[in-house]
Amino acid sequence: MRKSILIFAVAALAGWFQAARAADVTGKVTLKGTPPAEKTIDFSANTDCGNLHPTVTTTRWYLVGKDNGLKDVFVYISKGCEGKTYPIPAEPVVLDQVKCAYQPYVLGVMAEIQLSKVREAALLAVKGKHTIHSVLHRLVLRLAEEPGRSPSLARAMTSSFLASEPVRVIIDRNMREGRKAIAEIVAAGQERGEIDRRLKKKKIAIQLQQMLMGTVLLWSLHGEPELKAWLEDSFQHFWRAIASGREQKP
Repeated sequence: MRKSILIFAVAALAGWFQAARAADVTGKVTLKGTPPAEKTIDFSANTDCGNLHPTVTTTRWYLVGKDNGLKDVFVYISKGCEGKTYPIPAEPVVLDQVKCAYQPYVLGVMAEIQLSKVREAALLAVKGKHTIHSVLHRLVLRLAEEPGRSPSLARAMTSSFLASEPVRVIIDRNMREGRKAIAEIVAAGQERGEIDRRLKKKKIAIQLQQMLMGTVLLWSLHGEPELKAWLEDSFQHFWRAIASGREQKP
């Protein structure tokens, strides 16, 4: 049950948005049985937050009504939308902090869309119509579109990677799959002489993920300037480290 209440529900949400445009999905989720006891939130490390909560504060994984209706349930379409792509929602997600607690309690993130961006970049690299520099540069900017909506959203997404073991397993699996596609892009760049052939493609793929995630994290702590400016600077340093001598960019 808990996996439906996690703040970072990793799923193919893209299908939901398509279904929402085609028809209305309605219903009610009820809980059978007795929910597990909530855990007490310890504010001892932050007295300011503790002062805002004079009474015992607990998690809100299972908010059950009188009719056994369950609040904050994450519903998604798991099959039927394979091979399809959907535009990013125009309305940004607002993640607010009220008395040291994030609202909303449940937040969905489109993990499959991120992987589709990497796969698309790999196809562009194989076709050979674009330089590998431009393919990787565009990929980095596209992968940062969702967390770049707001610093608070980026922080929530980053911290949610550690939410629980099931979430970490899903994130790790997606990251590994993404690295394989990135390695294919790197291999294409090495074949064309754009990327140093002496470097290992798998390590370059890891370094790109480290560069991207590290930049997003640091930006989320400051919020200024825009994330794109941070990424442009980080990518330039990354490219200089992997480019062959004749492909060095200023």
